[in-house]
Amino acid sequence: PELFAKYDAVWEVEDPEENPYKSKYQARELLEAAVKKLEGFLAEEPPGELWERGSEMMARFWLILGKNLYFCEEVPDAERFFVRSLERYLRSPLRLVPEHFVQIQDVFNQLGMLWCNRMGHKEGMNFLRRAQIMFEKRPEAVRKACEQRAADNYTLTMFYLAQAYGALRKPGLSARFCAETMSQQLEHNTSGNRPQEAKERDPFDCKDWVRNCCSL
Repeated sequence: PELFAKYDAVWEVEDPEENPYKSKYQARELLEAAVKKLEGFLAEEPPGELWERGSEMMARFWLILGKNLYFCEEVPDAERFFVRSLERYLRSPLRLVPEHFVQIQDVFNQLGMLWCNRMGHKEGMNFLRRAQIMFEKRPEAVRKACEQRAADNYTLTMFYLAQAYGALRKPGLSARFCAETMSQQLEHNTSGNRPQEAKERDPFDCKDWVRNCCSL
């Protein structure tokens, strides 16, 4: 938790125009140092509970590194870390633990987004449909412990599914997922459960939401 808080603090620093990724590179260095240290631990630790926990943490580091690289437009390297993260998560016996479950959702979304943004919608659909099925069949433990995070991940899944189906010339499915995305967005922002910090960081624009609905 301390590392992630430090990473977030560095990430949020406003960078100068002449070096727009300065803070992102600095944040990446923190993660890379942590990965190196964890690799040493996993190399020496015998298989068991501690090793599995360390392995899951490595998958999380790789996911965050992938996001960092993607933001900095280093897409091939980002994809490599996303794939490594996904493989590690899916092999873990802890993959159905709620906290890990929502991380796997996130990785599927990231890979789906990456492929859709490079116009590989069929490839992106492969990851997005898996994220969709994960949410629809999520265990009861996830519903109790991480329901809001799982639902937020699913909103992003639907958003990219709408784009992918549109690009694949399936307007009916595209419209369906557009509508579901808008419905989820409205429910999420008007339920009264959203933290004040999140409201201030990303305020909900009702007029913009209505315009989007009308255009749909």
